[in-house]
Formats: sequence, C-alpha cells, structure tokens
Amino acid sequence: MGHDGPGEVRASRAQRGASLFEVTLRDGGRVIGESWGSGPGLVLVQRSLSVRADYAPLGAALAGRYTLHVYDRRGHGDSTPRGAYLSLRQEVDDLQAVLRETGSAAVLAHSSGALAALELARRQELAGLALYDPGVSLDGSIPYDWVPELLAAVKARDDARAMAIISRGFGRPAWMAPLPLWVRLALVRVFLQSGRGRMFRTQLDAGTSELLQVIAHDRRPETYAAIHAPLLLAVGSTSHGHYLATAELLHAAVPGSRLSIVEESRSSQQGVPPGLLLPLLEFLDGCHLPRAATAD
Repeated sequence: MGHDGPGEVRASRAQRGASLFEVTLRDGGRVIGESWGSGPGLVLVQRSLSVRADYAPLGAALAGRYTLHVYDRRGHGDSTPRGAYLSLRQEVDDLQAVLRETGSAAVLAHSSGALAALELARRQELAGLALYDPGVSLDGSIPYDWVPELLAAVKARDDARAMAIISRGFGRPAWMAPLPLWVRLALVRVFLQSGRGRMFRTQLDAGTSELLQVIAHDRRPETYAAIHAPLLLAVGSTSHGHYLATAELLHAAVPGSRLSIVEESRSSQQGVPPGLLLPLLEFLDGCHLPRAATAD
C-alpha cells in the first residue's frame, strides 16, 4: 500500500462492501482500517485480541444509516506494532487522528478500547460516545490479583497459560472465567490450534500490554464527570459482573448518561452481539451526528 503525507488517508475498495483506509500518524506509525456504509461517521475502538474484520457484521447492519470506521489499533491486524512503551496518550492521539481523517464526531468503544475513548472525551468534545462492556477500572472495579501470575506466564512465553489467566482476570468469555485453571488451560490449548487461536497468539503481547494499561490507569469515577458528550453505557446481560459494575459507576458519575442492558447477548470472542444494534441506533439517532464525506 502506498503512503500519503502524515495524517492523510488512502482508500480503495475492499471485500465485504467496505473501503480500506490508512492513517499515517505523527510519530510515523500507521493504522489500517475499514469503513462500511454511508452517512454520519462513527469510529469504533476495538477490544484487545481482535481484528477489524470482527466488526464487519455491525458495519453491515449500520450501513444504511451510518458509516462505521473500524481501525486496527497498534499491534492488531496490519497496523504498526504496539511497541513496549506505547502510552495511553499515544492511544488517544491515534483515535483522535482517525476521527479527524474520517470526518467523524462519534465513538463506539468495546471493552479495553473504552479507556482511550473516555480519555479523549475528557479533552475533546464529541457528538456521542457509546461504550459496550466498558473495560476500564474504576475504584478497583477490575481486580488485579492475577497480574503477577500473568507477567510470569508472559515471561516464560507460556501463551496458553497467559490466555487462561486473562480469561479469569477480565472475565472473557464469561462462561470460562470461573472454571479451574487446568480446565481453562486445556480449552485454551485446543483453541490455539485453530486459525483464530493462531491470530490471538500473534496479538498476545499487544493484548497483554493493553489490559495492563487498563489496570495501571484505575481512576475515580469522578474523573469522567466533566464529559459533556451524550454517553451510552451498554452491557451484555451475560457479561462478567465487573463490566456492569464499571458501567454503573460511570452512569452515576456522568450526568445525562444512559445505561442499557443488552438482553440475550453473550460476551463474544468476535465483535459485538446483535442485541446492541437497536439501543445503539436509538442513541446515535438522538445525537444528531454531522454528515461527513468519506474517502472512496
């Protein structure tokens, strides 16, 4: 793929009716993304251990009314490697660059992606901010007793153990989190032999860094009280309890926010559940997002 100058976007037709874009960042890094649909823009910040293609069904579902722009965060997919010292501020700058270059004014963040989205909303006015299963830690809402065990597994390059520990610490998937470690290890070892498991393995270092960043930035809920953007807090009805605890703390702290329990959903390994579509559309319709031209 060719390069434009810093901050410019190149786009071409991609599969699944999406256009492919590339953003060159201020420090020379690059993020790659895809856009679905037409209409006002919505930028999605993915969760850890995911790729942009996971959100293609959501892009297709929104396509008649909104343009969904999903970019691979550093260390995901085809984007620049995350690196050992990527700061939260750089993550926020990356999100800001994608918003600017896609002409978007609203953000949807999934799980650990919520941290960068909330930090951006503290310093930049957004037309709307939606969080699904917000993976941020408020007053210790995400326990961290598992972190030393995770660091030991990462140091030993024991990918299966590291992923099994993450499944307990972040409660994803929810059905696996309470299982004994030996059971989780057996399941993860089988999973890592699959195509998706091999993808997870390539992203494990980046995903671990992202999750540790969430733990390191535990905040008071009042930190986000000054956010003026309309805020939707959506939690899956079967998601791990810490997601709801975090959402309730944010709901109490941010005036005018709304809390929605997405029924018949499950904490999924791919994308977001179909049940999120209706509350998300109702929220976006109320935000009166500006229409922006998209690259083609």
